[in-house]
Amino acid sequence: YRYNLAFKTYTWGVRTCNADCCSPWIYDTFEVYNNPPPAPILVDELDTHSNTVELEWSSGGADPEGDATYFNLMFDGTLYTNVMSPMTFSGLSYGSHTWKVQECDPWDCSSWSVDTFSVTNNAPSEPILEEINHTSESRIVLRWTSGIDPDGDPTYDEYQFETNAIVSPATSPQIESVSGVKVYTWRVRTCDVTGACSKWVRDDFIRYECPPCVCECPPCPPCRRRVSGGKVVYVCPPELVCNESWVCEEWGPCIGGIQERECIDINKCNTTCHKPPTIRRCKVEKPMAPPVITIGVRRIVVWPFILSAIAFAIISFVVGVLVGKEWKAKRKR
Repeated sequence: YRYNLAFKTYTWGVRTCNADCCSPWIYDTFEVYNNPPPAPILVDELDTHSNTVELEWSSGGADPEGDATYFNLMFDGTLYTNVMSPMTFSGLSYGSHTWKVQECDPWDCSSWSVDTFSVTNNAPSEPILEEINHTSESRIVLRWTSGIDPDGDPTYDEYQFETNAIVSPATSPQIESVSGVKVYTWRVRTCDVTGACSKWVRDDFIRYECPPCVCECPPCPPCRRRVSGGKVVYVCPPELVCNESWVCEEWGPCIGGIQERECIDINKCNTTCHKPPTIRRCKVEKPMAPPVITIGVRRIVVWPFILSAIAFAIISFVVGVLVGKEWKAKRKR
């Protein structure tokens, strides 16, 4: 008898011998083999927002030789041996995860059955900012409505004014002090407690300064006494009525998103009731690039050729006119 033979092909032989000689060898060949169990059947794990999953599977069928079997499971590269379905995994990170199972008998294992799923975390929607009008106030109240998390996670807001430190968590409204003539920028985003954030939403406004508006007539000198319809009335001299007449220069260059200009009242009324705006927002326009053609590996600017062609056409026209006049003059002679 031979026990615990390895799985391979074996050859054995027998012969009979007496005191003088032996018969020829008679040989036989056989194979010791083992069929592995069939691959297990996995229950597909769907993508989820939960950080805890329960993985389930079942046997793919009985072992061909009726051997006892067990399962191995590998989750994200970590092997777990001799396990039973289901298995629970907690504290999973957001992203893709892979798990696979094989069924084994004492000598061999099936192929791996593989499944992949993702633990997802959707960012909240963007907050809605309340638009701020251009103002000359020195204190500004900034308000917004927070975004909503599609997964139902708790949320908080992050807020930044200009280049100041980010306020987190932040609540609406926020009050800021402003001064001078300047474009001010602020932004807000909504985040959930697991770290997913919406995009920043930005807004800006201009803080400007204007001289105080004077819209009152200067005091009247002693009024003139007049009798009208049998009654005595007092009339303010008409020469005291002043109508503003403003003249403005061209807008200045766009600097920091702002253009300014000077305006004067040629009637010198010393009031600013109808004064035109002297500050406005602007964008710096990029100069138009000259047309370029490519010949082989060389890039050639076309403007010089275009200008040369125009100049040649003008000169040819002028010369043609002069020659025509000279020819007509000769014919008349």
